[in-house]
Amino acid sequence: VALNENLEAFGTLFLDDGESDYSFQNGIYLELQFHFYGGERLDINVVHNKFTPAGNLTFNTIDIYGLHRHPSDVIVDGSHIKSASQISNIIRLSGFQLDVTNNHTITLEMDKR
Repeated sequence: VALNENLEAFGTLFLDDGESDYSFQNGIYLELQFHFYGGERLDINVVHNKFTPAGNLTFNTIDIYGLHRHPSDVIVDGSHIKSASQISNIIRLSGFQLDVTNNHTITLEMDKR
């Protein structure tokens, strides 16, 4: 996730089987929208779910570029995780397996320093 100067980002991920013709026109795809805002919250929302990727595809790591403060706590779908590291202005979140076919919310509670 690459943040702009307002500490926000928005993007879309489109997945299909990579082989079928007209998967978009036939509605056989998975579409996710990512929205990071307020410098502390990432929403991952499924906006179209008519395709299930093979192999139980999950997000295991999320890098956030552009934050200059380290989170004191990270909450993923209501559960605290302990794995957040920082290198320069990159925050790496890990220690979870988020199913790509479900909605997710990640909240960063930031250090006050």
